[in-house]
Amino acid sequence: MYNAKKYAASVAMGKEAEETFVELAKTRNYSVTKATLQQDRMEHWDYELSKTINNNFFKRKIDVKAMKKINRSDECPTDKMFLIELNNVGGGKGWLYGQADGFAFQLTNGFILIPKDDLIKQVESLIDVTADSKPSTSNKKVNVIYDRKRWGNKDRFVYIKKEDLLAIRNTMLWSYNE
Repeated sequence: MYNAKKYAASVAMGKEAEETFVELAKTRNYSVTKATLQQDRMEHWDYELSKTINNNFFKRKIDVKAMKKINRSDECPTDKMFLIELNNVGGGKGWLYGQADGFAFQLTNGFILIPKDDLIKQVESLIDVTADSKPSTSNKKVNVIYDRKRWGNKDRFVYIKKEDLLAIRNTMLWSYNE
């Protein structure tokens, strides 16, 4: 059962990252539309960005990913590793395979925006997404598929290094200082 108090800090970090992302998008002259609760939960996107660039209308659905603690006991969130959800807690498609066009991963100095197809290619080049998963532990390693079956969840996820995100060619960096 969902325990709101247990996850309150995580939810707050996510909301703060989303608010910061929206501010950055608006300073770059994007129009921003928030997803409905159903779109957020079922389609796995948070905001639709739109803008005319070189006489072409640009519209993309973005799923914003806050920095996270790797373990709940960690003192601070990090941008050294990022969790990628392959399957959700019900066993369905994880957010990697949702309806977002791209992802905005929070970094300590801004966000890296990555097209979904490019992120999928990168993840699938690093791991066999059909491989068996291992129980999640406090000693998490990159490029290993983990699960939380022992808690009754059907999710599967992997951690990838920041460098592996930055190695993707079709990315944009949005710095807090621009």
